[in-house]
Amino acid sequence: MGKIAIFFMMGMVLLTGMVSAETLIICHPGVQETTIPQNTVRKIFLGKTTRWGDHSKIHIAVLKDRDAHALFLKRYIRRTPSQWRGYWKKMVFTGKGIMPKSFDATGDSLTYIAATPGAIGYIDADLLNDTVKVLNIK
Repeated sequence: MGKIAIFFMMGMVLLTGMVSAETLIICHPGVQETTIPQNTVRKIFLGKTTRWGDHSKIHIAVLKDRDAHALFLKRYIRRTPSQWRGYWKKMVFTGKGIMPKSFDATGDSLTYIAATPGAIGYIDADLLNDTVKVLNIK
Protein backbone atom coordinates (compact mmCIF):
# COMPACT_ATOMS: atom_id res chain seq x y z
CA MET A 1 0.00 0.00 0.00
CA GLY A 2 2.85 2.39 0.86
CA LYS A 3 4.48 1.89 -2.56
CA ILE A 4 1.24 2.75 -4.33
CA ALA A 5 0.86 5.96 -2.33
CA ILE A 6 4.45 7.01 -3.09
CA PHE A 7 4.00 6.21 -6.78
CA PHE A 8 0.76 8.23 -6.85
CA MET A 9 2.40 11.20 -5.10
CA MET A 10 5.35 11.16 -7.51
CA GLY A 11 2.92 11.13 -10.43
CA MET A 12 1.03 14.09 -9.01
CA VAL A 13 4.26 16.07 -8.55
CA LEU A 14 5.23 15.41 -12.17
CA LEU A 15 1.77 16.28 -13.44
CA THR A 16 1.65 19.49 -11.40
CA GLY A 17 5.03 20.53 -12.81
CA MET A 18 3.78 19.99 -16.33
CA VAL A 19 0.60 21.98 -15.81
CA SER A 20 2.27 24.94 -14.12
CA ALA A 21 5.23 25.32 -16.48
CA GLU A 22 6.64 28.81 -16.26
CA THR A 23 5.94 31.12 -19.18
CA LEU A 24 8.78 33.54 -19.87
CA ILE A 25 8.53 36.82 -21.75
CA ILE A 26 11.41 36.89 -24.23
CA CYS A 27 12.76 39.46 -26.66
CA HIS A 28 15.46 40.10 -29.22
CA PRO A 29 18.86 40.32 -27.49
CA GLY A 30 19.28 43.91 -28.72
CA VAL A 31 16.29 45.23 -26.76
CA GLN A 32 17.69 47.58 -24.11
CA GLU A 33 15.06 46.86 -21.47
CA THR A 34 15.83 44.11 -18.97
CA THR A 35 12.83 44.58 -16.65
CA ILE A 36 9.33 45.78 -17.50
CA PRO A 37 6.13 46.05 -15.47
CA GLN A 38 3.43 43.44 -16.07
CA ASN A 39 1.10 46.24 -17.17
CA THR A 40 3.59 47.14 -19.92
CA VAL A 41 3.57 43.52 -21.12
CA ARG A 42 -0.21 43.79 -21.39
CA LYS A 43 0.00 47.09 -23.28
CA ILE A 44 2.59 45.71 -25.69
CA PHE A 45 0.61 42.58 -26.55
CA LEU A 46 -2.57 44.66 -26.95
CA GLY A 47 -0.79 46.99 -29.36
CA LYS A 48 -1.12 50.01 -27.07
CA THR A 49 2.64 50.31 -26.62
CA THR A 50 4.37 50.02 -29.99
CA ARG A 51 7.88 51.28 -29.26
CA TRP A 52 10.63 50.36 -26.84
CA GLY A 53 12.27 52.97 -24.59
CA ASP A 54 14.85 53.72 -27.32
CA HIS A 55 11.97 54.36 -29.79
CA SER A 56 12.63 51.20 -31.81
CA LYS A 57 9.55 49.39 -33.13
CA ILE A 58 8.10 46.46 -31.19
CA HIS A 59 7.29 43.30 -33.21
CA ILE A 60 4.91 40.92 -31.43
CA ALA A 61 5.18 37.14 -31.83
CA VAL A 62 2.62 34.69 -30.43
CA LEU A 63 2.17 30.94 -30.55
CA LYS A 64 -0.76 29.17 -32.21
CA ASP A 65 -0.52 26.38 -29.62
CA ARG A 66 -3.90 26.65 -27.88
CA ASP A 67 -2.74 25.66 -24.40
CA ALA A 68 0.43 27.77 -24.31
CA HIS A 69 -1.35 30.77 -25.82
CA ALA A 70 -4.33 30.48 -23.45
CA LEU A 71 -2.03 30.28 -20.42
CA PHE A 72 -0.08 33.32 -21.60
CA LEU A 73 -3.26 35.32 -22.24
CA LYS A 74 -4.73 34.41 -18.87
CA ARG A 75 -1.59 35.26 -16.91
CA TYR A 76 -0.36 38.40 -18.65
CA ILE A 77 -3.17 39.85 -20.78
CA ARG A 78 -6.22 38.83 -18.71
CA ARG A 79 -8.22 37.81 -21.77
CA THR A 80 -9.49 34.58 -23.24
CA PRO A 81 -8.34 33.42 -26.67
CA SER A 82 -11.69 34.45 -28.20
CA GLN A 83 -11.48 37.90 -26.58
CA TRP A 84 -7.92 38.22 -27.90
CA ARG A 85 -8.95 37.32 -31.47
CA GLY A 86 -11.90 39.71 -31.36
CA TYR A 87 -9.76 42.51 -30.01
CA TRP A 88 -7.12 42.12 -32.73
CA LYS A 89 -9.71 41.77 -35.51
CA LYS A 90 -11.15 45.11 -34.41
CA MET A 91 -7.68 46.70 -34.21
CA VAL A 92 -6.85 45.55 -37.74
CA PHE A 93 -10.27 46.47 -39.18
CA THR A 94 -10.12 50.00 -37.74
CA GLY A 95 -6.52 50.47 -38.90
CA LYS A 96 -5.21 50.85 -35.36
CA GLY A 97 -2.92 47.84 -35.43
CA ILE A 98 -1.30 45.00 -37.31
CA MET A 99 -2.11 41.44 -36.25
CA PRO A 100 0.77 39.94 -34.24
CA LYS A 101 2.87 37.39 -36.08
CA SER A 102 1.82 33.89 -35.01
CA PHE A 103 3.79 30.66 -35.18
CA ASP A 104 2.84 26.98 -35.16
CA ALA A 105 6.14 25.91 -33.64
CA THR A 106 8.03 27.32 -30.67
CA GLY A 107 11.29 26.94 -32.58
CA ASP A 108 10.00 29.15 -35.38
CA SER A 109 8.95 31.79 -32.84
CA LEU A 110 12.38 31.67 -31.20
CA THR A 111 14.11 32.03 -34.57
CA TYR A 112 11.91 35.02 -35.48
CA ILE A 113 12.46 36.77 -32.14
CA ALA A 114 16.23 36.15 -32.24
CA ALA A 115 16.48 37.51 -35.80
CA THR A 116 14.06 40.46 -35.58
CA PRO A 117 15.25 43.59 -33.76
CA GLY A 118 12.58 44.75 -31.33
CA ALA A 119 10.70 41.43 -31.33
CA ILE A 120 8.93 40.16 -28.21
CA GLY A 121 7.14 36.92 -27.45
CA TYR A 122 6.74 34.22 -24.85
CA ILE A 123 7.95 30.69 -24.33
CA ASP A 124 7.78 27.82 -21.88
CA ALA A 125 10.84 28.08 -19.62
CA ASP A 126 11.87 24.52 -20.51
CA LEU A 127 12.34 25.51 -24.16
CA LEU A 128 14.51 28.59 -23.59
CA ASN A 129 17.84 28.87 -25.38
CA ASP A 130 20.56 31.51 -25.51
CA THR A 131 19.47 33.16 -28.78
CA VAL A 132 16.93 35.42 -27.03
CA LYS A 133 16.82 37.53 -23.88
CA VAL A 134 14.43 36.94 -20.99
CA LEU A 135 12.66 40.04 -19.70
CA ASN A 136 12.12 40.27 -15.96
CA ILE A 137 8.51 41.14 -15.19
CA LYS A 138 7.77 43.15 -12.08
